Amino acid sequence: MNKVEYFPGVVGYSGLMPESIEYVLKISAIAETGKLSWMPMTTGRGNGHVASVMPELRRGSVIGLNGVGKDVEIADALSTLRSAADNAIGLCLRDYEKSYGYFDLEGEGWALLKYEVGDFFKVHTDASRAYPRQVSTVYYINDDYVGGEINFPDHKLKIKPKANSLIILPGNENYLHEVRKIVDNDRYSSAMWFQFTGSTFNKKAEWYN
Repeated sequence: MNKVEYFPGVVGYSGLMPESIEYVLKISAIAETGKLSWMPMTTGRGNGHVASVMPELRRGSVIGLNGVGKDVEIADALSTLRSAADNAIGLCLRDYEKSYGYFDLEGEGWALLKYEVGDFFKVHTDASRAYPRQVSTVYYINDDYVGGEINFPDHKLKIKPKANSLIILPGNENYLHEVRKIVDNDRYSSAMWFQFTGSTFNKKAEWYN
């Protein structure tokens, strides 16, 4: 595992889970049969952060990795990718927690994200009063696409992570970021957001005090 700090709070880890693209291709193949569906990504507006589809702010597709249902093939595909992500990324998260003083974090659950040509996510923060997220993680599954960089406009930093790498960052408004528009090929990633253990939606987060 290799580690780089892009700037305080934003850390990259690489060399994690090279087999992940195989899991994604399997999930995509199942989706093509109609047994599993890519759903439109949602986002929120303002501090209420009520999630809804807003294509003017975010375009892309998502499959949650937490549901298993009754179909054995689907359950196996989702749980395999989820377990691999938990194992590989858990090591990085523990390192990040020690480095930046985050403890007792609890994940919301993994989501598999697909950005196709023309998709994007405009400048945003990952936390709000409704979703008191402390830490965000994005695992980059492939890198054979054009565009799709993660951009931090306030820090004048644009990153295109290599395949099988992870970026961890705080969820608050000091870390505004965006996903640049995809120009060619599909961009696959898996994301999870973390709150303090025991946090509930609509509970005011510490950094709002």
